[in-house]
Amino acid sequence: LYRDDGVRFTCTRDPGSGEIFAQRSLLKVRGTPIHTMSLMWTRSYTHCTGGTETVELYDWSTASYPYGTFVTVATTPITGTGEEHHEVTLPGNPARFLDDQGTLYVQIRASSATSNALLSMDSFRLRLE
Repeated sequence: LYRDDGVRFTCTRDPGSGEIFAQRSLLKVRGTPIHTMSLMWTRSYTHCTGGTETVELYDWSTASYPYGTFVTVATTPITGTGEEHHEVTLPGNPARFLDDQGTLYVQIRASSATSNALLSMDSFRLRLE
């Protein structure tokens, strides 16, 4: 999921919750010192118009995984079916989102997903500065 290359990760709706839910991890993220981190992603949805996409990162400063909490870093309305590019600079101290091995845990949720809804993601990357 590093490049916008047309090779897509896809995820369908969970029938129990009525939302699309995906978890990803980025491994061995390294950088010293890290002043800022930004997430960038390219995605499209079908059959989710009117919903909301929420991107959350695990906050290692709250406790060891899975006993801590996820922090919402982006909330974006789903307005259509076209491919969209998004970027967000992470709030606060970016090191709190990385464990001692450089692992970053991500959750992506999309509300208002109909029974045939689909998330199609071309890229999901992290930039360190």
